[in-house]
Amino acid sequence: MDGREAILKGKPRILGTLQQAHLKLDPKEGFLLSRMDGRMSMEEILTLSGMDREEALTISMRLWEKGVIVIEGVDEESLRKGGEAPDTGAKGLSREEKQKILAVYDKLERVSYYELLGVTPLASRKEIRNAYFALSREFHPDRFFRRDIGDFRWRLDSIFKKLTLAYNVLSTSESREEYDQTVMPEIKAAQERAAEPEQGKDEKPSDTDAGSSPVKEAAEVQKGRIPKEILERVEKAKQFFDRGIKDLFEKKYASASGNFRLALTYDPYNEKYKKHYEEAHEFVVRNEMERLLHLAESAENILHYEEAKNFLAKALELSPDHGQAHHRMARVILTMGGDPREAREHALKALEAFPKDIEFRMTLAQVYKVAALYKNALREYDMILKIDPKNDEAKAQIKEIKALL
Repeated sequence: MDGREAILKGKPRILGTLQQAHLKLDPKEGFLLSRMDGRMSMEEILTLSGMDREEALTISMRLWEKGVIVIEGVDEESLRKGGEAPDTGAKGLSREEKQKILAVYDKLERVSYYELLGVTPLASRKEIRNAYFALSREFHPDRFFRRDIGDFRWRLDSIFKKLTLAYNVLSTSESREEYDQTVMPEIKAAQERAAEPEQGKDEKPSDTDAGSSPVKEAAEVQKGRIPKEILERVEKAKQFFDRGIKDLFEKKYASASGNFRLALTYDPYNEKYKKHYEEAHEFVVRNEMERLLHLAESAENILHYEEAKNFLAKALELSPDHGQAHHRMARVILTMGGDPREAREHALKALEAFPKDIEFRMTLAQVYKVAALYKNALREYDMILKIDPKNDEAKAQIKEIKALL
């Protein structure tokens, strides 16, 4: 199988977590990228795109060159030796350095903080510190100062920030314990198993192992006996809770959230179950928000503004106070030529979340300008200049509006 055939049969996917803010994608690149989820082959994407086949393939290869995508099932090393794989640019980096950076970037959102730092969940604080400093020296952006590293610059920034976050979480007892309970539940399970022999072989398991609650405590005071129906509910709750813990370990966060919620229906006063449910549910909502915002951005890139608006509306149903989603909605409505009053509502909500954000305030000012509410627009531009006295865009807009009055 030659290189071209291998590429067409391979399944392209976005490398790591796409940060489109760092990329300059034209609408065609954004359109193709939105289809590259690792499930369809390159051949299928080219066919379904409706674009000129060779043009679409050229654009896809350009995304590969930028290191934005990987093509599953393609032996890049073999193709490179045959001169068929793209050169990823960044002349200041060796091939080994590029591969190492891409490998770490690709797993940023797929591994635990322990795996990212290369330590075990039982590592001491000193081991975590040593691992962090070794990796931070290797991937610190300043190490590549004055070297031509192209798009690898923002990947290095992402890696360094993630390493620092991992170290900050794991180097503090309280935050590490919280992380272990929500993301690394197997650690707590291992600790509980290790403590079991201390109870003695002849001791009966305690019915409060799943966590105390008013339901069980009230039952226990009745002459030391627990009614059968309560025992059954407690046991059912524990079964769902254990399933949720297993789901967390397997990174099935939506399923984990559902099981923790079911555990609470059987034992509604259990604080342990409640905490796990709230944290898992928050994680699911956050992931879904990121997915919807990504889909909205992809739709905007190919000028499908109605589709983008629908994705943003779904995002705001999940998180009604999400400032970025409100801001994006206001921008999309403006671009579509929609109702300025609707755009104004979203722009104001965005500013409620981030009052000092210049970009958000600029959008509100533009809404007022479109609606011919010039005094309101001038007020917002004046606010921007108070925050950033050198803002040239605000100055230019004030000059333009005053010429209209």
